Amino acid sequence: MNCMKCGKKTKDEQVFCPACLAVMDAYPVKPDVRVQLPNRQKTAPAKKTGRRSYAIPAEEQVSHLRKALRRAVAFCVLLAILLCAAGALLLQHYLAPPEEDGDLGTNYTYDSTMD
Repeated sequence: MNCMKCGKKTKDEQVFCPACLAVMDAYPVKPDVRVQLPNRQKTAPAKKTGRRSYAIPAEEQVSHLRKALRRAVAFCVLLAILLCAAGALLLQHYLAPPEEDGDLGTNYTYDSTMD
């Protein structure tokens, strides 16, 4: 059982721990006085909130890490393929010979019959 005043673990079915009993003995209360005991919820130690960690077996950890490694390698290979394709397209665009049809850099036509 826990102490009703401080929340520490007590022996057997004691309501208060020895430290709290010593303090209460130093300040006695008359028999006809009503005493309000503290609420157990307020004196209980605060629960830790957040993520709980569970022990995962080593074999399961290794399996999880191998799957993650496979995913990372597949992502890197796919990224390398995409980068190579983009590089090849850029090289093809910049290294291709210019077109021979018409003058490059003109965006109009000249009609010689209008002269």
